[in-house]
Amino acid sequence: MPTASGRRAETQGLWCRVAGIAGFAIWVGRWHKVTRVITRNPRYPRPGSDPPRAVTAEALLPEALALGRNAETGVSVYLGMSDGAAVYCGISCNLAVRAAQHGSRFESLAEVTMGSVTRGEARAIEQALIVRNPEFQNIRNSISPTHAWYQRAVGWGEEWLKAHGF
Repeated sequence: MPTASGRRAETQGLWCRVAGIAGFAIWVGRWHKVTRVITRNPRYPRPGSDPPRAVTAEALLPEALALGRNAETGVSVYLGMSDGAAVYCGISCNLAVRAAQHGSRFESLAEVTMGSVTRGEARAIEQALIVRNPEFQNIRNSISPTHAWYQRAVGWGEEWLKAHGF
């Protein structure tokens, strides 16, 4: 089914170009519809962009973390600080609101991502931080260890943290 611009979205889970904007095609009922522009998903690089650096299988973001609500952008990963040390990690789309929700639990919140990532990427980064720091006060995993793709997600999060100096 052609989109409003007359161009066709190709297939589910693949990059496509509609009205000159790179988008992500998802399956909606019987029609393909481009629902959002995704700019930071290394699993689906933009056409014509530089080739991605060589990565290991563990560094690929699992497809489950790139679909549905996990594809939402505008999410940040943060650390809850107490006595000058990180004691908690979390994800939020609005750090000011999240800080108010935490109340006096932490002295401050330090943003890890310094820009928005997708919810799926944030979950992988948060889970990698939880695995690295078992002493954190987090009571839940961001990603269940029972998922078949758990190790790949943690591997992707570790790669992201290393690439960004953590």
